[in-house]
Amino acid sequence: MKGRPSFDSNAVFHLYQRTVNGSLLFYYARDYIVFYTILSIAAKKYGIQVIGLCQMPDHIHLLIRARDRKTIEQFVQFYSSRYTEYFHRQYSTEGSLFDSPFGIAEKQGDKKIRTAIAYLYNNPVEKKLSSSADDYRWNYLAYSASGAPFSTPTNLASCRRAFRRAVAELDYYFRHSKPLSAAVISGMTANLTDEEKNQLIDRIIVRYQFIDYEALGSYYESFQMMLLSFRSNTGSEYDIDEEFVPGSDKIYYRLLNAAEQIFGKDSFKKVLSLPEEKRRINVEVLVRLTGASFRQVHKFLHLPQTPAV
Repeated sequence: MKGRPSFDSNAVFHLYQRTVNGSLLFYYARDYIVFYTILSIAAKKYGIQVIGLCQMPDHIHLLIRARDRKTIEQFVQFYSSRYTEYFHRQYSTEGSLFDSPFGIAEKQGDKKIRTAIAYLYNNPVEKKLSSSADDYRWNYLAYSASGAPFSTPTNLASCRRAFRRAVAELDYYFRHSKPLSAAVISGMTANLTDEEKNQLIDRIIVRYQFIDYEALGSYYESFQMMLLSFRSNTGSEYDIDEEFVPGSDKIYYRLLNAAEQIFGKDSFKKVLSLPEEKRRINVEVLVRLTGASFRQVHKFLHLPQTPAV
């Protein structure tokens, strides 16, 4: 972060968070969903206007407006601590998850804000996770134009009972301002087909929706013009000290598949709780199986970084 910006409640603030050692933050769809539902509750609790969110495997970008700096700090503390609690329960880890302090940069003027928007939404394109900004599920851009952008639209009345039960449980948690947990998601999806699981993810995202797409769209003539702008301008960020690791983030999907083959799909979540020396034993194996760099494998296994190899 370059300096400490003076606060202007009319400005848009770019927040950036990475993890300690740059380790992975999200492994499975449930991780992205749990974070999203926590963030939804946090935004409403602290009166934060969110106009952009991008969850990458190892970091987060947000574009927000808030009343004051204290509110921003409380907002970040709320969702960071609750996701950390979730992550430790899910993967049997401990200690700090997020690096501190978080990055924050003030953006004033339509041109700077549009540049920040393009930068945020093009993150997955730059890391080769999608061919266009709206093809990536976890920046939620596609949901500004459709309620079911990644699944077949459903008529709830004609759905199977198991799916209707899952939707009813989703509604219960939303009405009571509760985020979803891995256990809740597992229970909801236990008897669903793969397509129904995909449909349920879309419903969860729409139900907990908190991104102000109207405010986002106000910087462009139309949704299509915004997408065209993203394709012609990837945006830039000079005010936040963001770590850049060369290569495609698709490697983390390959690493997860390889790790599940080695340890078993149901056992992978215990891998991160192994002592450091036992996790290090698998570094060269994963490098050989996937073609990942040593740095990428260290990030994947939540290992302290070693000198570049």
